Amino acid sequence: MKVGIGLRTPYAAWIRQLPAEIDVLEITAEHFFEQRPRWLTRVARHYPILLHGLSLSLGSMQPLDPEKLERWRLMCDWLQPQYVTEHASFVESETIGLGHLSPIPWSQAFVRSMSQKIDQWQSCCQRQVLLENITSHLVLPGEMGEPEFLNEVCQKSGCGVLLDITNLYVNSQNHQFDPYRWLDRLALENVKQIHLVGFHQTQQGLEDFHNSSIQPPLYALLEYLLERVRPEYVIVERDSDIPSVSDMIGELMTVRSVVSSALNKRKRVPEVCAE
Repeated sequence: MKVGIGLRTPYAAWIRQLPAEIDVLEITAEHFFEQRPRWLTRVARHYPILLHGLSLSLGSMQPLDPEKLERWRLMCDWLQPQYVTEHASFVESETIGLGHLSPIPWSQAFVRSMSQKIDQWQSCCQRQVLLENITSHLVLPGEMGEPEFLNEVCQKSGCGVLLDITNLYVNSQNHQFDPYRWLDRLALENVKQIHLVGFHQTQQGLEDFHNSSIQPPLYALLEYLLERVRPEYVIVERDSDIPSVSDMIGELMTVRSVVSSALNKRKRVPEVCAE
């Protein structure tokens, strides 16, 4: 299992050195639609690349924007990512642009609509799509739970899951459900990638600001998951309050320690007592 980070400007000089502490690199597609730095071409030849999206709005009921699809195709030709990833959310339609990730109803109508768009996107990029769970203070009325929704979309479209453990934990605390039972309902064989970052406590509850170190409850969920399935990639996220390179290396080491511990537990075979 490979552990890495999302590309952010403060880490660019470090990443250009191709550090051994990084196994995989996640790149936000929209940040490079208008530019192709040569150093990133060299980096993409060295590390597996995960190409992450923010604005495709897979949760809208309208078709995908052909211009955005073409930009994604060109990005895939350039960086040759292992997967392309996006959120199970609404961002914009022809008449409204929210500018942020918003929840959708977990219903059969949205299963069909999202699956059709994922089919189109996968065909365009010639890559498997991974669908990410989001945080939201609002849960819209639907016909099923979130794990069942993700399971059905994966079954219909052939996509996989980018499981954001922080988003899962934040939602579980804000909406008062058991995150471990949520994982038990998810078809874990579809989980190919994991996102991890610390949460933030506010008066309104927990928030996912992408600005904190990973806390123990998140490591506990990670270990629980890895005792049951082995995803390919773990990405440590940070969008603000970016830690120093040395501090990030320390966090990557902690993640690797948890990964190693969980995988070792999976390998253990119970001893058979001789009669």
